Amino acid sequence: MLIFDSKLFSTLIMEGAMYKKILFLILFVLSSYSVFSQDSSAWANITLPANLNTDITAFAQSGNEVYLGTNGQGVFSSNDGGNTWFNNSLATMTADGINGILIGLNKPTYITGKNSVYITSDNGSSWNEISNFPKDDGSIQCAALSMGGNLAIGTPASVWYYSENVDGWFWYKLNIQYGPMDVKAMAFNQNEQLFLTCIHRQSPEIYLVDPKGQMTFLEIVKNIRESPLASFFAMNANGVMFCSVGKSFYQFEYASNLWSLFTESPQKNVRRFKFAGTGNLLSFDDLNLRIFNPKDNQWLPDSPILNFDDNIIDATIDGQDAVWLIRKRAILKSDGPVDKIISFIFSKYFIVKDAQGALMRHKTFVLYKASCDNNQSGMGTITTNNNGGFYLNYNYYGFHTGDQIKLEKLVYTEYAVKTGHSQMGNKMYDVYLNNMKYDGVGNPHYYSLTDDNSQTIIMDHSCIHRFLVFSVEWEAKRAYLDTVASWSKLMSNFLWDVTDGQLYVERVDIFDNYQRWNQADMRFFANNLVWPNAAVNGVYSIDSRGDQVRMPRRWLGNSDDTRNWSTRNDWFTYDDRSLQLFMSSTMAHELGHYMLSFYDEYVWVDTNKAKLLPAGYNMGFMQYQYQNAPDWSSEMSDPDRYSNPNYRYTAQWAYNGSDCWTQFRNKYQGYYADPDGGDDIWVPIVFPKDRTLSGGLGFLRGPADYSYGQTQCNVIPITETNVYDQFFSAGDFKFTVVDEHGSPMAKADIVDMVPFFSTYLVKTQQGQSADNGKMTVVGANVNDVIFISAKRELDFGIIKVPWFYFYAVTVSAVTGAKGNDDQIQDEPIIQIFPVKSDNRLVNSMKYDFSGNIFLDFYTNKKFSTNPSIDIMLQDSSVKSYNLIFDDKKTVYSAKVTEAVPDEGTFLFNTKDSADKPFSIFFNYRISDFGKNVFAPGGVAEIVLDTKNTEIERISALSSDFFPLKNGISANAKQGGSAVSFSSAPGQLSQGTTNILNIRYSRAELTTEDELSLSVFKWDEENLMWNKMPSTVDTANQIVSTQISSMGTYAAFTTNNPVGVNDYNNDSYSLGAYPNPFTSSAKVDFFNPTEGFVSLKLYNALGNEVMTLANSKLGYGKQSFNIDGSQLPSGVYYLTMKSNNTTITKKVVLIK
Repeated sequence: MLIFDSKLFSTLIMEGAMYKKILFLILFVLSSYSVFSQDSSAWANITLPANLNTDITAFAQSGNEVYLGTNGQGVFSSNDGGNTWFNNSLATMTADGINGILIGLNKPTYITGKNSVYITSDNGSSWNEISNFPKDDGSIQCAALSMGGNLAIGTPASVWYYSENVDGWFWYKLNIQYGPMDVKAMAFNQNEQLFLTCIHRQSPEIYLVDPKGQMTFLEIVKNIRESPLASFFAMNANGVMFCSVGKSFYQFEYASNLWSLFTESPQKNVRRFKFAGTGNLLSFDDLNLRIFNPKDNQWLPDSPILNFDDNIIDATIDGQDAVWLIRKRAILKSDGPVDKIISFIFSKYFIVKDAQGALMRHKTFVLYKASCDNNQSGMGTITTNNNGGFYLNYNYYGFHTGDQIKLEKLVYTEYAVKTGHSQMGNKMYDVYLNNMKYDGVGNPHYYSLTDDNSQTIIMDHSCIHRFLVFSVEWEAKRAYLDTVASWSKLMSNFLWDVTDGQLYVERVDIFDNYQRWNQADMRFFANNLVWPNAAVNGVYSIDSRGDQVRMPRRWLGNSDDTRNWSTRNDWFTYDDRSLQLFMSSTMAHELGHYMLSFYDEYVWVDTNKAKLLPAGYNMGFMQYQYQNAPDWSSEMSDPDRYSNPNYRYTAQWAYNGSDCWTQFRNKYQGYYADPDGGDDIWVPIVFPKDRTLSGGLGFLRGPADYSYGQTQCNVIPITETNVYDQFFSAGDFKFTVVDEHGSPMAKADIVDMVPFFSTYLVKTQQGQSADNGKMTVVGANVNDVIFISAKRELDFGIIKVPWFYFYAVTVSAVTGAKGNDDQIQDEPIIQIFPVKSDNRLVNSMKYDFSGNIFLDFYTNKKFSTNPSIDIMLQDSSVKSYNLIFDDKKTVYSAKVTEAVPDEGTFLFNTKDSADKPFSIFFNYRISDFGKNVFAPGGVAEIVLDTKNTEIERISALSSDFFPLKNGISANAKQGGSAVSFSSAPGQLSQGTTNILNIRYSRAELTTEDELSLSVFKWDEENLMWNKMPSTVDTANQIVSTQISSMGTYAAFTTNNPVGVNDYNNDSYSLGAYPNPFTSSAKVDFFNPTEGFVSLKLYNALGNEVMTLANSKLGYGKQSFNIDGSQLPSGVYYLTMKSNNTTITKKVVLIK
């Protein structure tokens, strides 16, 4: 076996100052390495030639040029770093055991066998034997190649020197005057001088000879303590020669021609050694590698990664400072340079497993120092080895025992269907895997480092990162858009709580002024009466379908609170946390429909089963998401919530066949292909019941469970929001509406219009005025025309007369516009007067598959002037249609054959008996068939059975105008809007379960009225309303019924209560009016049975501030008064407890 180091001669001598600079740089690079991976011994196996069947005996490498010598197959060559091999050896090379390979610096490569020397000048493509090498001098034992390309060979008797002169290349015997020398090792220095060790005259010797000089053999053994027979020579980066004798290392001093002891190896016997680019000395014996740090003058600790199970034949260090170890049937390469190996020595070994206990091999993770997701620092990446492990050096990161580390991997990306996500890389969501854990009370944590040399990390927590685009209908103030951003962060945090940290929104982009309206995931309407609604699974719908989440400008839990609150000056900036959560938790609830395909759990397909649900029982955030609810408001339903078969009649269970947690798991849990290649990755979804929970709870507490204070770790700081605000001239137009007597006009309908030739176009529906008559039109421009309409019914005992108000006012100034922050005039008081008409209407819209629209307006009598309707067409033009009156059925009709937008307004124009014009608004929406279909503004919804196979398109037309009361009591009150639904090309399939929900306002209903609401269907043949079996959900202000056909539906009060009250209590009810209130509020409580009743008022912190009742109360309606004179402004909760029943109402005090 030859011992040589041809790489030594590629390095020039450096001055001491330069050496220090380079050493500093080396140490700097060393400190930059912190975490890495390798096989269990930190080495990767190099691919060997496929046909190798003999032992490896020699090896050399330079860049991509690699040679592998054998004892029976000659030499294998590679030009691509060992990825592919070829063998063009001569026959004599195959027979001659190869024992040395020397790659010259820009010179040929030499191969030595036992008795021959071979040469290649084309990287092993062809070989030639150097024919004149003397073969009668014994087997070749060692060789060395100088920087100048001169070759030295050592045999049992001689030192041969192969050099070029004017006549060519010749062999010279250097020791001809000194007698036989049994040469054991040799090496050239940078000056072409040859160091060698031998047995000479039966004594071990070390000589220095200058082959180009006098060829004098200078004995250099001074200061060597042992018998001076060196095992190896090597030069460091400064050109200083070193030798190893036994386990000692000596450094040669040229000035005095003597050796000085450099260090002593902890190994028993040094076979060979190398100097790394870092300056470290690497010492090899048969089975062990040790590293010496000259800077600190110490040997680094031994480590399992430095010990091997088979003899090391040779070793080299390449140009990247990686170490190659050669064994008989294997070549190992370090997974990185020497400084990485040094890092291994001071590192802990970590094994990474998935939730099923499988090793996660060859996986790349991002490493964080973290206590939770909002408190983490990125530390780079790690890649596990074939055993699923990696090494981590605590010192490089300043880690200490007890610090927490997080590993995370991006496993999968789902790309968005809607086109508005371009600035987010078109992402819909990313799936990440990490190692987060929870304790029993919901505190998250990561893996805590220990002092153990071997540790295990379990990757058993998944997190879905969603990306969303929000669009605001009007040109909004920047302060409003920033508030939307704040709601978005709270919404993200709520979802993170709901999913036990397994989903949150990573980024929300917010646009105003109708930007990305069709491409958005969530729309914000100027209309303060939009009921929050969403298309189930709408995230997978294309832009043109219009399937989004739809929100009002702000949501306060019901339409009346929203309507009243939105007229305050601080209606969107008021940052009371509980009020913010009404908006944000509702946004999260609607995203449950839109993103996760959940159905409402307050909607039942069997209303009789709904009455079996215990008082106060909440399925989860898809039933009731507000913070004043019991614990489950920020949780998802799980199998235990549906353990009673009677509960499995919610829309969620009926249409999806499971609880929400199970559906969530089925959607996301499973094996995912690793985007980096390798084994598939197991992504788990962990149920609350799979964890160890404290306090007897069936759910995991989180940051939205405020009663438990779980707010210290949340995703609010890491939910990114970006606002794209357009700057034009819009602002607010504020005014107060009063009636003909000067009294505030509550619930006046407000529409912002723009003039268009002889008619007007709807710019934005704005909703309704507050109880005090005040209204704020957002996004208004000077010269907009505001249409104001209102209705009242005058009670004359046996009859109620409709009293319709209509007025139009032109905007002369706005407030809060960009560059115009002051309204020129004070907020105007607008007085409106009733029109002289007592008409009533029932609207009907039918839509066929050819795109024709058939409009019918049933009335009690003809209008004074024949009405017309203005409709904006698909091409943005406006067409006016004269309605045709049918005297027999007293119905006005029109057929619209032109294409219209999928959503818009029909403007019904006529005159009263005094020849004064007025208009009635009918809003429509046409959509593709989906799991649920909403009327405009979310005023009604049909939850459709997916077994309806003949429907492709559905239309909805809604109106708040006075309805006909044929077939119902003249004193009946209407709850919500009348809505007409139609489908094309087919109808609802027989045997399907379809639920109609109509939303209503409490403002004009007493408690008894509310509980007596029922859904009625308009009979177009008999011109009357027919009552349908219905259920009232007073908590969500919804009247529900099953329907088997399309048509026009409305909700009216009846004499018999048919509903369930808040939280499904069979007959209790509780209400407070007005709400919000300024000084006092009336509380109405209906008690179905005599018994003890507790009625108390609590502040937002849960502290009791007032007791209204705490005694035995009789049957029937009870009334109490809240005196707010001594209370500060804010949110309060009115809680009634009786007979194991609890009802909670939110009330707001504004001063």
